[in-house]
Amino acid sequence: MLRDAVDCLLQGDLTTGKAVLRDYVNAAIGFPALAERLGKPRAQNFPDIVAVLQEVAGVRLEVIANQ
Repeated sequence: MLRDAVDCLLQGDLTTGKAVLRDYVNAAIGFPALAERLGKPRAQNFPDIVAVLQEVAGVRLEVIANQ
């Protein structure tokens, strides 16, 4: 689900990406815990948000550009 959210965001489908990411955050850690770890999560610290979610999930996403 995290990978799907990031894929959508990277492909420019912000509406779907944000919705999937919101659902994932709620299921994985919750916004209060995420905010506690980051201060206040916002779009400007998207890489930090993804880093925390990867840590919580025990996964590491890798972006590979299509040629």
